[in-house]
Amino acid sequence: MIRTSTLVFTVIVAASNAFGQTPNIGSLYDQLLQSSDTNRAAPQVFQIAKNDAAARNYLAARLPSVIASNRSENDPVWANAVRLAGQLKIVAAIPALVQALSKPAVAGGYDSTATGGYTFTIGAKLVYDVVGRALADIGDPSVPALAKILANGDPDARKRVFWILVNIDSPAAKQAMQDRLPNETDPAIKGAIEHHLGIR
Repeated sequence: MIRTSTLVFTVIVAASNAFGQTPNIGSLYDQLLQSSDTNRAAPQVFQIAKNDAAARNYLAARLPSVIASNRSENDPVWANAVRLAGQLKIVAAIPALVQALSKPAVAGGYDSTATGGYTFTIGAKLVYDVVGRALADIGDPSVPALAKILANGDPDARKRVFWILVNIDSPAAKQAMQDRLPNETDPAIKGAIEHHLGIR
């Protein structure tokens, strides 16, 4: 009887230790918010949340406030929050991401190893625009907010949104460009939209 009890206790402890080696989403999120740990924690957060709806919901309730915070665009905690919102297609993050378009684009495309100066291809693929890339990866749910910027933003904002819509590359994204075309006053943007839509 004593031997059986000892064996059961040993199995329980071993199981507890095994489970303890896999951090839960809460502890990983805490690490994500630490500058010293964020780059190590972010891939683990993604691996857990991509297959776990509860983990995605946990992040959807928290990442938007990090993205909307006054953290610098060069802060790795902020950049990782933006990347995760895009990678996990967190629709709740769209308002914060749209707000973050006011920050300058910086290197940080989360699936690119590109380095060096800006080129047309790098710009077109949003390699140096982590916010734009996140919105593009979320896809069609981003289009209504982007269409508003395309209609009312300054020329630089409209150019940035144009490339985001190009990367979404869906009927809804093309419709947003088509809707803007009659009222677009910047010849470069108008020409780019026409070229993308195959109008000329």
